[in-house]
Amino acid sequence: MLKINGKTVLNILVLSWASLSAAYAACPADINDLAAGTWCEVANSHLKSVAYPWPAGVKYTDNGVGVDGVIDVWSGGAFDTKRGRLLVWGGGHFAYGGNEIYAFDVNTLKWLRVKDPSVPPAENTTYASDGGPVSRHTYDVIEYVPGLDSLCSFGVPSLYSQSGIQNNTDCFNFGTMRWERKADVLTMGYGSYSAVDPVTGRAWMFGSETGCYLSEWNPTTNVWTQRSNKVSCYDNTKTAAIDAKKRKFIAIGGGEIYSWNIDSSGMIPWQSLSTTGANGIESAKNPGVDYDSVSDRIIAWNGGANVYSLNLDTLSWTLITPASANTVVPTAPNDTGTYGRFRYIPSKNAFVVVNSVNENVFIYKLSSSPGVTPPQTPAKPNVAIR
Repeated sequence: MLKINGKTVLNILVLSWASLSAAYAACPADINDLAAGTWCEVANSHLKSVAYPWPAGVKYTDNGVGVDGVIDVWSGGAFDTKRGRLLVWGGGHFAYGGNEIYAFDVNTLKWLRVKDPSVPPAENTTYASDGGPVSRHTYDVIEYVPGLDSLCSFGVPSLYSQSGIQNNTDCFNFGTMRWERKADVLTMGYGSYSAVDPVTGRAWMFGSETGCYLSEWNPTTNVWTQRSNKVSCYDNTKTAAIDAKKRKFIAIGGGEIYSWNIDSSGMIPWQSLSTTGANGIESAKNPGVDYDSVSDRIIAWNGGANVYSLNLDTLSWTLITPASANTVVPTAPNDTGTYGRFRYIPSKNAFVVVNSVNENVFIYKLSSSPGVTPPQTPAKPNVAIR
């Protein structure tokens, strides 16, 4: 079927009809003023408007996809809780070689290009001449690590411009505005997923292909530790989040939901959860999933104006339809998945999502409770800067 910007023509036609049938509702200047149960669309918020202007003669794509590949080719996102920014970084394979970093600021409602790309881009190698890491598909393996004030990528699936995987951990430090190489991940592959624990500041990652098991990264000591036994897997359908209160690492997608108790010591058993209620969201491929600290629920999204709330105490899903005053329906999720581009905004008690570099950003308010900015867990980098 014909695709445009990673979406089928059918999805585009359906969304066009929906846009015409619903009144446009721009976001308020302060997201705190958004009514509970409603979505808003940030006017003129295409990431492409701040795309890097490549110099003539510089090769940055092998198949013409270009900057659209920042999202369209299996790429995710993270949320900078210190500054209130949705971070987007991706590309790789034959699609896009740029390793620049983009951020959507939920306070100004504007995109900015945080870091320009390596020029020329790294190609068929791991690092560019300026030390910047090669562009890659980022799936659900990029996270903001508060203790390092860094955007970190846990492994390299499909680097530019070839297939294959590598175990490099690369972190962009927003304090120094430079890339740093960290300890290699223990396991990696297509379908890996990760999340950062806001309580301890540590990252958790479930790898695939090179060994399917859970591992934990301590950014203070820069040490990865295997935390579960190996299992047989390969499934490229899941997005992960951490329930900070119940101390669970949760992965959802592909008709399944997995759980690990991250407060356990030693090897942690993998649990496959059986849920009730509106659990059809579990069948989505790489849905948007994040933890809402105000409602104390895992919230999932896979298109439309509905969201789904998971109570891990009762293992029951609740379908949450928008308020009667809602007039906005977000654009369809990207065909390759949403991954970490649907994120909770702690300071606003709201959610943000972006589906394409050529589409506006959408914001959703689940409840009217005020947001709270989480503490930034301190950690001292101890690896030489590249």
